[in-house]
Amino acid sequence: MARLGRVGFLGVAVVFHVVYLLSIFDVYFRSPIVSGMRAYRVDTAPAPAKRLVLYVGDGLRADKAFQFFPDPSPSANSSSTQEPQPLAPFLRSKVLHEGTFGVSHTRVPTESRPGHVALIAGLYEDVSSVTTGWKLNPVNFDSVFNRSRHTWQWGSPDILPMFSTGAVPGRVTDDTYGAEFEDYSKDATELDYWVFDKVKQLFKDAETDADLNVRMREDKVVFFLHLLGLDTTGHSYRPYSREYLHNIKIVDEGVKEITKLIDDFYNDGETAYVFTADHGMSDWGSHGDGHPDNTRTPLIAWGAGVAKPSTVASGMAPGHEDGFSHDWHLNHVQRHDVAQADVATLMAYLAGLEFPVNSVGELPLSYLTASEGEKANAMLVNAREILEMYHVKEEDKSATVLRYVPYGSFAGVNQTTSDRLTHVETMIGSGQYQQAIKASDELIQLGLQGLRYLQTYDWLFLRTLVTAGYLGWIAFAFTTAVDAYVLDGKYDAERTVTSIAAFASVLVALYGFLFAQMSPFTYYLYSFFPVMFWEEVFVRRKALLAGMNKLLAKSSRQDMLKLALNFAGYIAILEVMVQSYYHRSIYTVCYFLATAWPAFYGSGFLRENALLCATWVLGCISMGVFTLLPAIKVESATMILVGGSLILAVGVLYIALEKTLLVSNAPPGMNRDGLGAMKADGISRGILGAQVR
Repeated sequence: MARLGRVGFLGVAVVFHVVYLLSIFDVYFRSPIVSGMRAYRVDTAPAPAKRLVLYVGDGLRADKAFQFFPDPSPSANSSSTQEPQPLAPFLRSKVLHEGTFGVSHTRVPTESRPGHVALIAGLYEDVSSVTTGWKLNPVNFDSVFNRSRHTWQWGSPDILPMFSTGAVPGRVTDDTYGAEFEDYSKDATELDYWVFDKVKQLFKDAETDADLNVRMREDKVVFFLHLLGLDTTGHSYRPYSREYLHNIKIVDEGVKEITKLIDDFYNDGETAYVFTADHGMSDWGSHGDGHPDNTRTPLIAWGAGVAKPSTVASGMAPGHEDGFSHDWHLNHVQRHDVAQADVATLMAYLAGLEFPVNSVGELPLSYLTASEGEKANAMLVNAREILEMYHVKEEDKSATVLRYVPYGSFAGVNQTTSDRLTHVETMIGSGQYQQAIKASDELIQLGLQGLRYLQTYDWLFLRTLVTAGYLGWIAFAFTTAVDAYVLDGKYDAERTVTSIAAFASVLVALYGFLFAQMSPFTYYLYSFFPVMFWEEVFVRRKALLAGMNKLLAKSSRQDMLKLALNFAGYIAILEVMVQSYYHRSIYTVCYFLATAWPAFYGSGFLRENALLCATWVLGCISMGVFTLLPAIKVESATMILVGGSLILAVGVLYIALEKTLLVSNAPPGMNRDGLGAMKADGISRGILGAQVR
């Protein structure tokens, strides 16, 4: 490559960084969805339930669903408005007397789309969906609704189309309100009332529409009610507000009314109900990250096929050990926590449906009324479904990868998936149900680990390639700077036939490897830049050596030590910045260490500037305490008033002591005229005073 000018160098920099930005998507944003799997379902005749109803309170936090609060919307003749009470008494009655409950733990990102995909498809979101704003389906996936005989769903236009798009044509019926309904300036409970009214209308129409009546009375039917009001209210008013708590009451009353409507319509006791949420909400009214307030959602199941509550006469029932549910007044009822994707397998089992082929959920046996033998068989089917994904993905990977290395846990003698499944079948056949359940659970975990192994199979190669590219860019940029600005372009690049052949061979070998593996086009670009950069550095090695000699010739050992220490400090600061994303308290340590900085100027400096040093130390300690506090806080009028008062006090003190501060901090030898020039004029003081006010 000819010597680049400033514009050429910047052009290479821009192209390189744009291309390597795509590497984030190739490494971390590859879709986990595979296709071509066989579907599995648990063969029970009849199914535990003939139909399933799914209620999703969008944005409902687990603690708010079960805690006691004073009535947020008391009636005019109410006399006990300040007495704490459950805001969802109907759902609470199901927990106490009829069903099974727990906490459903979601994964990041805690957004509506990923949450619903996990609940209904059993799939932790295709991360490539981030490029579409979590709205569209970049890849169609299977779902519980797609496996039903028919699904009716009501709710937001942002959620419902995800499960009808790509489903069997005519299998899923959407009924959504217009996007203009999602107005944060309006009462969001209207969104939930709209859904409840639409459900009532469907069942009313079934009384006069014979065809609709017949379809609704078939088996494997699913009803999905998406209740967006809580999420909208939480964003507008925060989840501890009167409006949010009132919305919980509205949802509970609506669920009670719809449940009674469905039970009266069918009157056969063959309906299973599941109530849950897609994600929680922080005290700040936000969600998306991994804060526990965002990842913990309620899960209540009752009806056909669902186990009754497991209670203890005294003490604390299992499941409450973490203390999270200490104020729910449910310590005597066993809490059964699940992963969010497990809900899809639970619903598929209850309604007698095939498990969604992309599901990674594990069937929560504690929610079922089935016998030990039925549970063991269900777990075996669950394991087969997950291993089917592993087999298909392994076939795809082994067909394109040179010298494919299989997942270790399935590569040993008598350790293949077929051997392990046969072993579980043998245990079920001999009546060893508990052992079979345990073995199936282990097999499911190994299958999930194997899927992760295949998903990240190319990571080492790609990360190595990208790292070599970035290191090459650093070396290339440094070489260009030394050549152009230290040596003034005195040394030309020295290319030989041997060097050209060597680097060309490396590039051809990389491209041949990528071609054999049918790699994406972007992989070729990732390979090109490291070879180009390192070749350029190699042929300009004389410039680097000359620059190093020039540096050493004018530098003492002390200067070199100082350079090394500065470099080490720079790396340390970068590492602190990276680690602070995971541990904010690192900044606390840094601030506390910084309190010692004035001491490096000597005891004389400390004595002469005692007030300044004390202010520095106090400021560092204050900042160190600040980074120990929670990152997300609720609004506090007291905190706002105190903070504003401190800002006002600092501003007033500066205006009052401006002259003294300028004199004490003036450079040595400055006369009055110089000080006068430093003083702020009347206009500046007026502006500062206005800003302080």
